[in-house]
Amino acid sequence: MIHREHRHGDDRVLLAEERQRHRRERDPEPTACGAPVTGQAVPSYGPQFAGEYFKKVECFCFTHQTLAAGETRRLPVTFVVDPRLPRGVNTIALSYTFFEVPGRGGRS
Repeated sequence: MIHREHRHGDDRVLLAEERQRHRRERDPEPTACGAPVTGQAVPSYGPQFAGEYFKKVECFCFTHQTLAAGETRRLPVTFVVDPRLPRGVNTIALSYTFFEVPGRGGRS
């Protein structure tokens, strides 16, 4: 087993170790009309090629999420960092963009 450590947020992660973290998601426009919003979270990685080595086992981004007006929720992501991650990469930044899904019981 390779014991290089990589950062995920403020946590150190061993390669090939399964970990779970939570992402805080909130309705970005709670005062728009008081209606829930349904959307899909889409991940981005930095460096961009790191996504090839960041394997999500479970992720809230696999399904649509519905948030009530003004709601904040902690959503889980379980992942493994592939031990074949290139040696020079010591940090992986993971971020999500939440896109509304029109026609799914939200504001659209």
